[in-house]
Amino acid sequence: MMFGRKIRLKQGMTLIEIMVITALISIILLVAVPSFSGFFAKQKLRGLGGELFFLTKLARAEAAKQGSDSFIVFNKSSSTSWCIGLSENQDDCDCTTANSCVVDSIERVISSTDFKDVSFDTNTFTDGKITISPYKGRSNNGTVTFSITADGVSKDLSLMRSTMGRDRICSPSGNSLRYPAC
Repeated sequence: MMFGRKIRLKQGMTLIEIMVITALISIILLVAVPSFSGFFAKQKLRGLGGELFFLTKLARAEAAKQGSDSFIVFNKSSSTSWCIGLSENQDDCDCTTANSCVVDSIERVISSTDFKDVSFDTNTFTDGKITISPYKGRSNNGTVTFSITADGVSKDLSLMRSTMGRDRICSPSGNSLRYPAC
């Protein structure tokens, strides 16, 4: 009999065990990452829809408060370089210039730098802007459309405005955004 000998337990992991765990983590990441990029792309477009809707409501409130027209000006340098500004004076608002689209001393601009990879596709508003009257928020009618592509799938979003001043955010292709199909 061997008395006094201590049994040593192995501690740590073998190289093979580490390689198997690394392979499993890699496979999980390969499956999960594309779905996350699609999720974030949809969130960008949803966020833009919310910003557009807020801007139109703010423009209507400002027109009523000031008793004069307010303007939402769209500026598109390219499909991925664009900005949208709100102003009380259509000639002063150039959303590419800092502090030119100001309402109540606050700059009101939505920019492509905040919505990376979102493309500005179409604008059917007269002169490329929305003119909102203080009388019941009426305006020129038209549509602006934005899109983003993730995982090979294109998602799109439109702001439609009627002459009666009704705003509608919708998805022209009805592609699984929280907004209804147009």
